[in-house]
Amino acid sequence: MTAQRREIVSHRTNRVNERLRVEALDEPGPGGACCLYAVSWEGDGEAEGDARETGAVVLTFHAGADDRPNGVTNEALLAVVMDRLEGFESGRQASHEGTVAKGLVRRALEILRTAEQRRRAAAGTDQP
Repeated sequence: MTAQRREIVSHRTNRVNERLRVEALDEPGPGGACCLYAVSWEGDGEAEGDARETGAVVLTFHAGADDRPNGVTNEALLAVVMDRLEGFESGRQASHEGTVAKGLVRRALEILRTAEQRRRAAAGTDQP
């Protein structure tokens, strides 16, 4: 049986994001979350010769309770977003909204770290 693609639209906040197609490509696993996503875009033909005019990125997330990585974690993806927001903050695209978003991403990372520490403590190990 083939997994049904499910389109996600919560990212659509501006003209660029309206043109991005985000899809979950697999069915939720035992933990309730999907692990395979695609973000794709098609150009409008205005930027002749631009290699990025049409493209796609596939994100494979870590699956299972195994400590050996088999995909990107939520924390790693948030770290990328944090790095980009910090870069914008030091450049011409600095904004109050970006600063607030950076703080929220930092808080999300702290919450996930705390949850992991509690999980490990309950399992009787304090190893990272």
